[in-house]
Amino acid sequence: MALAPRFNLAAQLGGLLAVAGLTGCCFTPVAEGGSTAGGSAAGRIATGVGATCPLGKSSMFGAQVAYTVGFAPTSVAVGDFNGDGKPDLAVANMNSAVANMDGTVSVLLNAGGGTFSPQVTYPVGSTNSTCVAVGDFNGDGKPDLAVATWSLAQNGENGSGSVLLNQGGGAFGAPMIYSTGYEPSSVAVGDFNGDGKPDLAVADPGDNTLSVLLNEGGGRFAEAVPYVIRHAPDSVAVGDFNGDGKPDLAVAIALAGTVDVLLNQGDGTFGAPMIYVLGSDPSSVAVGDFNGDGKPDLAVTDDMDATVSVLLNQGGGTFSARMIYRVGSGSGSDAASVAVGDFNGDGMLDLAVANEFDGTVSVLLNQGGETFGPQTLYAVGSEITSEPTSVAVGDFNGDGRPDLAIANGGDNTVVVLLNGCQ
Repeated sequence: MALAPRFNLAAQLGGLLAVAGLTGCCFTPVAEGGSTAGGSAAGRIATGVGATCPLGKSSMFGAQVAYTVGFAPTSVAVGDFNGDGKPDLAVANMNSAVANMDGTVSVLLNAGGGTFSPQVTYPVGSTNSTCVAVGDFNGDGKPDLAVATWSLAQNGENGSGSVLLNQGGGAFGAPMIYSTGYEPSSVAVGDFNGDGKPDLAVADPGDNTLSVLLNEGGGRFAEAVPYVIRHAPDSVAVGDFNGDGKPDLAVAIALAGTVDVLLNQGDGTFGAPMIYVLGSDPSSVAVGDFNGDGKPDLAVTDDMDATVSVLLNQGGGTFSARMIYRVGSGSGSDAASVAVGDFNGDGMLDLAVANEFDGTVSVLLNQGGETFGPQTLYAVGSEITSEPTSVAVGDFNGDGRPDLAIANGGDNTVVVLLNGCQ
């Protein structure tokens, strides 16, 4: 079967162009006692405006709409930045050496009906911007931005986290810059020391560390505390994995082929990692209660294997052997990012995966009983040039159904897919 009709970027540029806790921030089964789950890589292929929803409902995701953002977007996040009750988009843009441009973050305000206003870009104070996350860092009730960034320095590459405080009306102030490890690729938000203020965790693959920055109030952060992580951590996510009320960390480690879980010790510090072996190149990790037992589970994409693995929480912060599901159109699809949402309204959390090298996003519906069905593929741009790197979830048109936003690193756009399941 053919994919849904490809997006005509040139046509859209003439008119519309003017666009995801704590996932999709990554720059760059037969296994462990189980059998391969989820069927073939082909799965169910979307045609026309999308695949059919379960139980005879209407088509799920509609035609793509693209919005211009900065150069080489690597990450997209969702938040109501202007306080109008509609979720907006923030996009981390890498840089452009040709145009002598540093990294930026683009903010696109929701214009209603699932459409977005033209981007407003903000500097992040660094050469490269790799990941963006949202949190109210100064306690004023307005969502702020945290951006993982890095630059070239005389002694090599350095890393930082840039915090941009919301000034009201969806505008953001100048970046406040905090040092982290080298080449940070991912940032996540959680209240790690229980003081009611959101803190930051940053994955630093350049020096094999995870940096934790505690919020000191007023949107300012303490000096980063590094945790040594093996073999270049790529992505970090937050969840209370042992049920003690304190947020823990899950870290996807590409070169080691593992996901490491670090339990919170109660004061904003973290214990030694518990290691779970995955595929050849874990790239992104997301958290959700997939089997409805009240314990957060893990979903982890694998770049080179073109798979997403699901690890169920066994209690006490331990996880089961993984179940593997194929995504993309083949082994070279490069599963870059995963996000979680109940896309068909059955009360169970589903998965969305951005496939960087075939210009698609995979949607896998939760079948209950701790399993997912075969994927449905949706085109989000040119198979060759779009390079979707990040996916985020939000109800952009206010109909009560979660929609998708996908950052396309190859064509400098964010694509929005509205959910039509009714």
